[in-house]
Amino acid sequence: MKKFISFIMIFFMLSAGGCVEKKTEIKVYNNRTDKNIVYNMGKLPDDLIMLKDSKIRDKDLLLSLFEGLIKVDEFGNITPGIAESWNIGKDNITYTFKLREDAKWSDGEDITAKDFVDFYKEILASKQDNVYAYQLYYIFGAEEYRKNKKGFNGVAIRAVDDRTLEFRLNSPVSCFLEILSQPVYSLRKVNDSLKTWKKSYKNIVYSGPFTITDVSESGEVELAKNKYYYDKDEVKADKLYITSSAESEKAMAEFMNKKINLFINPPISESANLIAEGKAEAIPIESGSSISFNLKKPGITNDINFRKAISLSISRKSLVQDDLNHVARSASAYVPYDDQDNVQNKQEKHLVKEEADAAAAHKLLEESKYDKKEKIKLIYLDNNENKRLCEALYKEIKDNLNISIDYKGYNEVELKEAVKKGDYHMMIINYASLYNDPLSLLEAWTENSALNVFGYSNSEYNKLIYEAKYENDRTKRLGLLQNSEKILMNDMPTIPLYFHNILLCKNTNIKDVIVTKEGNIRLDRAYIEK
Repeated sequence: MKKFISFIMIFFMLSAGGCVEKKTEIKVYNNRTDKNIVYNMGKLPDDLIMLKDSKIRDKDLLLSLFEGLIKVDEFGNITPGIAESWNIGKDNITYTFKLREDAKWSDGEDITAKDFVDFYKEILASKQDNVYAYQLYYIFGAEEYRKNKKGFNGVAIRAVDDRTLEFRLNSPVSCFLEILSQPVYSLRKVNDSLKTWKKSYKNIVYSGPFTITDVSESGEVELAKNKYYYDKDEVKADKLYITSSAESEKAMAEFMNKKINLFINPPISESANLIAEGKAEAIPIESGSSISFNLKKPGITNDINFRKAISLSISRKSLVQDDLNHVARSASAYVPYDDQDNVQNKQEKHLVKEEADAAAAHKLLEESKYDKKEKIKLIYLDNNENKRLCEALYKEIKDNLNISIDYKGYNEVELKEAVKKGDYHMMIINYASLYNDPLSLLEAWTENSALNVFGYSNSEYNKLIYEAKYENDRTKRLGLLQNSEKILMNDMPTIPLYFHNILLCKNTNIKDVIVTKEGNIRLDRAYIEK
């Protein structure tokens, strides 16, 4: 049950970004968008603890209000945060972080190493609903503490002095810094005020570039520069606003009538025009969409020839060009890549065909145990993008294999129940890298992963992923991850379709908005050019 719940939390955080197009009356507003950034991030988070799920947009607010030891830039590079420097011991298991002398909370109090110890103690506690906890099990004693087998004094996170924080791992792990750089590890005092932040924002102390100064009944959040933030001189905006229109069509109307001047992912039908007019930019991020097979269901989905036939019947390039209006990149592998990859890496990524191959698909189908009488059920979270995708998939699979797919969209509650019951053959899912490392995506398909609810198991795959976790030689580690991805694509428990782009829509005078590879929006350097 815990595995199912964890998967559902992650799945819905990714799928919730789908577009829903509705007609919205356009009015003209005279407001502050000429002087202030007004960013529509969609539905506001329920709390500022933000550990019970992993909604990508929620983290945008987290990045504006809090900061961790380290962070990432738009290129995926790790940069200093509250820690001005760090050192990895010769044993490769001891990580020592030196905090900045001028690191302060928004009330002017010093940020100390003990604050970080208290933070990790709270988020690892068994009472804390935390889908990320497994990431910290690399730390000595963390898993045992989480499972109530020992107290926190047995966890190797300690304050050496006020400005020195030390972690000791169970064994060398090459991606530990990448894990700590995630927004969810931004320093905050985990208490009831974070749970009721819309009413209690004045009682919260902030560690990041902005503080909350107002939350309106209409769901608008006013942020002001944190005067105690160590890097406040580089924060160019004195004030900015966050709005909460959840529907893409409504956000588009607000953008056109100047109620907001920054938002992401407009209606698919509008994307090409916005790009052509210079009002939007497509930015590649490390997430994608795929068809995953229910391998727990006896029958045809366990036939590898059937799965490969479905894959070869789909033209990923046609999906992107004709049905998704260029808001995505066609996938030829599971791990996302972009045009900045060198030619050699691109060649290594050709693990699935981007164009349909009807002849090869037919041959594989004939070699499978598919019975024409069997109805194949494809389920998806009911939103505009997924519906368009399924309509296109139905046509391609019908044309190339003469299989009629029965596809059906569900709301969140219904879809959870369908997955729980296993009442489907295939499912459209969105997947995303939580940190800048292929391991973040590939470990989800190991046999014991909480995210692997589809029943995939391959002992060689599990072995390679385990070895990659603890391999410190980067070349060897890359080889292990590449080989594991080849196994995954050969077994094909999931069919990658396309990689996502974020469509960043903004007024042309807004500068230096940072989009991370994970798809988060950073506004700490953003400003309006006069």
